[in-house]
Amino acid sequence: MPFQANCELGAVDLYDAQGLLIERITLIGDHHSLAIDLAHLVPRLLACPCRTVILHHSHPSGRAEPSEADIAATRAVAGLLRLFGMQLHDHVIVGAQARFSFRGEGLI
Repeated sequence: MPFQANCELGAVDLYDAQGLLIERITLIGDHHSLAIDLAHLVPRLLACPCRTVILHHSHPSGRAEPSEADIAATRAVAGLLRLFGMQLHDHVIVGAQARFSFRGEGLI
């Protein structure tokens, strides 16, 4: 996912049990936030053989460090996925010069 300075871009990647990408749900936010519409996401999760999810999004500020909202959203999505027998594999934040991986930093 490329860095964008004018808005937050994101994606929810759904993978099957063999690690193959099933679907990418693209998200577009504004300059300050990006919302995951759970009412839209949950039916899509249940309609496919998804086992693992990777979240991606950019920070228009150019900084790749997670905000408190990023951390809270990551925990909420991970908890929701566990209810359905799925796993959040990673949440990657893309900045202008760096990337932050929740898994890489031991937060997942």
